[in-house]
Amino acid sequence: MGRIKFVITASFWCMFAVSLLIKQSTAMYIYSLVMVIHEVAHYFAAKKLLYTCTKLQISAFGAVLYGEFDDMLPRHRLIVALAGPAINVLMAVLCVAFWWIVPTSYYYTADFCWANVTMAAINMLPAYPLDGGRVLTALLQSRISYAKSIAVVKNAALAIGGVLFAVFIISLFTKDNLFSLGMFAIFLSAGAFAKNEDATYRRMSLADNISLRTSIGMEKKTLVFSEDTPLSKVITKMAGNYWYCLEVVDDSLNVTARYDFCQLNKAILNNSADITLRQLGNVSKGEVAQRLR
Repeated sequence: MGRIKFVITASFWCMFAVSLLIKQSTAMYIYSLVMVIHEVAHYFAAKKLLYTCTKLQISAFGAVLYGEFDDMLPRHRLIVALAGPAINVLMAVLCVAFWWIVPTSYYYTADFCWANVTMAAINMLPAYPLDGGRVLTALLQSRISYAKSIAVVKNAALAIGGVLFAVFIISLFTKDNLFSLGMFAIFLSAGAFAKNEDATYRRMSLADNISLRTSIGMEKKTLVFSEDTPLSKVITKMAGNYWYCLEVVDDSLNVTARYDFCQLNKAILNNSADITLRQLGNVSKGEVAQRLR
C-alpha cells in the first residue's frame, strides 16, 4: 500500500482481549477483516484520483483512513466515500452467489456476508463522519457552501446519535441490553464535535502531486478580491482541486495585481494569513505579484 502508515490502537487490542474472554474471537476476526476491506477500498479510490493517503488507523470504534483530502472535489469526495460501502456490498453479493454454487459454503461465509451488509448499511447513514455523511456533503456542495454542508451532516449525526442513545437507555430497562448500540451512538455524536480538518485549504496541498494532477487535467479558476481582503479569505475560497489564480481590484474595480498559480501559492506559503492583499502587494512588489501600471 505504498508509504501509508498502518496503526492499530490500544483500544482495538483491548477489544480483542475482551472478545477472547467472552469467546467471540471469530466474530472479532470477521469484523476486523471486513473493516480493513472497507478502508482499503477508500484507499485505492483516493489513490486512483491522485490524493495522498498517509495513515490507516484501526481502533475499537472502527477504521479511519487519513490523508490530504482538503482540496477534494465534490465528485471525488462522492467516489471515495462510496467505495467503502460498495466493496462491502460486492463481498456480500459474492457470498450469496457462492451459496448458490456451493450451498454448504453458507455455514462458513454467512457471518462474513452479514458483517459486510451491516458495515455498508451503518456507514451509509447520512451523518458525519460516516460515509453517508460524506456523500450527503458532496451532494449538498452543489447548492450550499462546504462549511454549511458539513454543519448539516454534523447536526444529522447529533440527531441520529441522540435517537440511538435513547433506544440504548430504554433497552437497559428491558431484557435486551443494547450496549453496542449505545457505544455507536456515543461514537456518532463525538464525530459531530470532532475538528473538521477538511474545512479549510491546507497550504501545501495543491503543491502535492501537482504534476500527476495536471496529467489528468485541472480546471482553472480565477478568484477576484478587493485590496482590503485578508489573505485568509482567499485561502478559504481555495477549497477545490483547481488551478487557482488571483486578481486584486481597487475601489474602482480596476485590477491592481495578478497572481498566477505559482505566485499565489508562494504568497500563501511565505506570508501570514492576516495580511491584506494591499499589504501583500507592497511586500511582494516585483517579487511575487505581477503589478499593473
